Amino acid sequence: MTSTRLLTALAAALLLVVSSARASTPKVFQYDQWSSDFNQALSEINGQSVHTQPGFVQGEAFGVVFKPRDQEYPIEITGIQLIMAAPPMAPDLTANAMIEIYNSANPGPAPGVAPMFSISTQDLFNQQTQSLGLELIGNYGILIQFDLSDPENHPAFITEGNIWVVVRFTDAATDGLSSWGDIQCLQILPYTCGCQNVGTVQDSLITPHANVVDIITPAGQCSGSRQWAWMEDVGITGDVFLRLMTNVAKPPCEPDCTDKECGDDGCGGVCGPGCAEGLSCWDNACVSCVPDCTSKQCGDDGCGGSCGNCTGNRVCEDFFCVVPCTPDCAGRECGSDGCGGTCGPGCASGETCLSDGTCDAPCAPDCTGKRCGDDGCGGTCGPGCVSGQTCTAAGQCQTACAPACAGKDCGDDGCGGVCGTCSGDDVCHAGACEPLCAPACGGKVCGDDGCGGSCGTCAGGGACSAGQCVALVIDDVSPDGGANDKATAIAITGAGFEQGASVLVGGTALSGAVVTSSSLITASVPAGLEPDTYTVIVTNPGGATASLRNAFMVRAAAAGTGGAKDSGCAGGGAGGGALAWALSFAVAGLALSRRRRARG
Repeated sequence: MTSTRLLTALAAALLLVVSSARASTPKVFQYDQWSSDFNQALSEINGQSVHTQPGFVQGEAFGVVFKPRDQEYPIEITGIQLIMAAPPMAPDLTANAMIEIYNSANPGPAPGVAPMFSISTQDLFNQQTQSLGLELIGNYGILIQFDLSDPENHPAFITEGNIWVVVRFTDAATDGLSSWGDIQCLQILPYTCGCQNVGTVQDSLITPHANVVDIITPAGQCSGSRQWAWMEDVGITGDVFLRLMTNVAKPPCEPDCTDKECGDDGCGGVCGPGCAEGLSCWDNACVSCVPDCTSKQCGDDGCGGSCGNCTGNRVCEDFFCVVPCTPDCAGRECGSDGCGGTCGPGCASGETCLSDGTCDAPCAPDCTGKRCGDDGCGGTCGPGCVSGQTCTAAGQCQTACAPACAGKDCGDDGCGGVCGTCSGDDVCHAGACEPLCAPACGGKVCGDDGCGGSCGTCAGGGACSAGQCVALVIDDVSPDGGANDKATAIAITGAGFEQGASVLVGGTALSGAVVTSSSLITASVPAGLEPDTYTVIVTNPGGATASLRNAFMVRAAAAGTGGAKDSGCAGGGAGGGALAWALSFAVAGLALSRRRRARG
């Protein structure tokens, strides 16, 4: 069985300094049934039958509400622990999400306030790739740790109220047939809203009023307004594996002198009345002799005892365990024997001992054809060079290089030096100091900065328009079908369309595409396409792409019937209920069960 693997991510953090007279201690808030040790929890989950819920559409979320005790404030949030489930038939799929943290006095399920902190998975630092971007992936333990020394992007101290930790999906749902299967992501048109590429991991029992969802209502709808609800009220069972890592206020210290005659009481004080004259405190007892094993691995402790015994073939020498040394002089006539002694009779007068243990005869200088430079034995050859000359590697004197700085204020002088340096923000270009180009990004979040650089890029496939990021998305194609014996004019509505955008129906490019506005493209589907249901794809000149699956149906000329589009499903089953099945898969060591979700 494949072991569940562990990814770690380091998110940028902001440490807000809040004075407190109380010390702090680490605490992990959790509701799930597994070990509080993260690595131990991964081992316990691996191979178990757990529940999952992949049926979330874009914008929906799940999370946990933690309710600290009064004595635990103030609370410093240091990180998040998360485990997601992977589709049985495609365990390497990933999903993007926003990590949101709320702080409110509301009892829930809705926090009733905006998030106090949020960060995209695309902005998390991935320690494996050493770059930004840590998408959610199933069957991995994901550890997000905030850098408390970084002055940006860190939750503030919590001084009161409840804490919501929420994962909100930012990717569109997929049909799920090829990844989750019929049981995991039910597909009965038109009663489906699809699935995410990862799902929650839940244990067998649910803690009441602790696990929340923010989903589209009424149940069964694929788009519309969202509403917060307790998981148990929409038919989801089991606590999700989503934990909050914190430093909480530490309670006052309680001295402990149990079985102690003297020494530290654990709170900075001492135990007992102290030792009598002539006795010393050692290991919480009064003794006449204090053993001393400082910097000792073995040997006498000074009180008749031992500081340790050496194992194997090691022996105790000068209070340390060492392997007995065996001198090695094989093939050596001089030099060290490896144990502090020397080998052989040594070298004759005038000879030197080389590192291989052989003796070398005195060096014979070689200055043949040289007027200067090294003689091969540490000396120099010839009379040397006169002023203004340099000695080449071949031992010849040559006239020194003449710097060429005519007409130059800066840059290379041709002899390895410089003709001058530029002051302030000027830069050297072709021997002249020129002002440094000042990027113009005022009010821009993307696009050209005027100096050959960029003011930023748009995440998530967004498009850049007039320096601003706009989402490239296809909302609808009308009409959604036509006969294949003639061309069909269509209108594509959405957002983020740019002039010069191209349109594909399936693999066929539409040559007559016209961008009327950023939200409308008109085009014509040519005659002759094979009857089928096609995906419509729009690509902006910059490369941003949006697609709409099953958006246009080509019918045979004699059929005369329209197509239908499928979509996803986000809510619970009829009446808010849900069903669950157990499904085992060994690709990554998790066995999952999934409830069916249908239109209410």
